[in-house]
Order: sequence, then C-alpha cells, then structure tokens
Amino acid sequence: MLIRDRDGVYGPKVIDTLDFMDIEQIVTAPRSPWQKGVPQDYVLAHLWFSLAAAQSNDPELKADAIENRDLAESKLTPAEVNEAQRLAREWKPK
Repeated sequence: MLIRDRDGVYGPKVIDTLDFMDIEQIVTAPRSPWQKGVPQDYVLAHLWFSLAAAQSNDPELKADAIENRDLAESKLTPAEVNEAQRLAREWKPK
C-alpha cells in the first residue's frame, strides 16, 4: 500500500507502474498538505491494547483497552491475531 498526495512527481508513469505492480494507492484529499499518510497497523494496536489491559489497575481503563483491542482484532486475520498475541507475550520493557 502506498499513501501519497497529488504531487506532480507522481506522474502517469509512476501511477501506471504502481498499478502494474498491484500496489494499492491511497491518495490524500486535494489541497490538504497537513495530511500525513500513516498506515494503520492493527497487529501493533492489538499488542499495545493487550498490554494496557494487562497492566491497568483502573477497571474503566482496562475495559476501554479491552474494547479497543477487540476492535483492532475484528480487522485482523486469525494468523495476525496469533502474531499480535505472540508479540504481547514476548514483550519486555526496556
């Protein structure tokens, strides 16, 4: 996936090459230079929400973390969920 703006540097040759390579393009809104493309990584989101839920002593924060973890999980394949759970198990603070 490539997140890009509408800059002229992305001419027809670049766009055709990306299409040929079957690379999905997400184009930011026109005249919006403040938009910075950031890919969403639901595996890492799942990891961090899992850690937050495990570490929280506040019932409300723990419930929020679990809710958000479950939301991230709904966007993952079973293999990705397994990867996120593995990362959470192996995570160690620096």
